[in-house]
Amino acid sequence: MVPGFAAPLAGMLADRYGTKWLSAFGFLVSIPSFVCLRFVTENSLQHKVLLCALLAVLGAMLFTLVNTVLMAEMTYSIDAKEAVQPGIWGERGVYGAAYGLWNTSFALGGVVGSLSAGYLNDGPGWGTVTWSLAVFSFVGLVASFGYGSKPPKKPDTDTTDATPPNTRDVEAGSAEGTV
Repeated sequence: MVPGFAAPLAGMLADRYGTKWLSAFGFLVSIPSFVCLRFVTENSLQHKVLLCALLAVLGAMLFTLVNTVLMAEMTYSIDAKEAVQPGIWGERGVYGAAYGLWNTSFALGGVVGSLSAGYLNDGPGWGTVTWSLAVFSFVGLVASFGYGSKPPKKPDTDTTDATPPNTRDVEAGSAEGTV
């Protein structure tokens, strides 16, 4: 919960630097954290402290950093496609559908992930669960490099030539600028 308060900062960083490196960093840090979860094997104070520390790191990396920048990536992708093909999404756009698909996939991942982790825990054991989660984070890391992007360029708002257009036309000797 506490790492979630840093989500606006992660969003600002995504807007400034793009999503590739931020999401890759989040996945990269989560890999050893998932692997280290295998060391939590007893119901002792030391193992509970280790579990809480690892879950805090995972929450900060995956939910605060990766989720936030991937939501920004959705927006960048929609805007980029719209810039190439204006009107492709229709008059009302597609942001609602995109975020709806995001929420659906997130929920589906929660169901499938919970079921598969339960079966793996009952079968091969806790160590296999943690390794499989680390492998999924590695896949996310690779995908971040393959599909991550920089934020879209802002329109050029350079106003160094503050001369009104009609005045420039007159100065250049154009008849169009006369009234």
